[in-house]
Amino acid sequence: MNEVAMELEKLCNEAEHVWQKGLSSRDFENQFVTVLNFLGNHSEDQPQLIKVFVKILEDKEFMACDLISFCMHQMRWKEIKEKALQLLVSSEDFREKQAMADIVASYENNWSGSDLYSYYKK
Repeated sequence: MNEVAMELEKLCNEAEHVWQKGLSSRDFENQFVTVLNFLGNHSEDQPQLIKVFVKILEDKEFMACDLISFCMHQMRWKEIKEKALQLLVSSEDFREKQAMADIVASYENNWSGSDLYSYYKK
């Protein structure tokens, strides 16, 4: 894993930590924007960044799938959508199915989750 991928993993873990303590999207949105900006600033490393997000999707301990939905609403990486669809179909855990369904929905222009974030109300 290269340095950029390790930094993304660190940022995602920090965002998850803030997300777990948050009561509303206002409590963690800044962390989500930090991750999104990092992705945009390192587009040349997209293959490595995609691997980090796939790893997060496969990690049953990572709970902040809202972060992936938030980022993929703008980034729209097909590999992440494909992986979320695969997990949606194969999982027997209703919580995982719901999280993967939201990630898939985030690729739509009218994603209902965007209303939670001031970033997408601009």
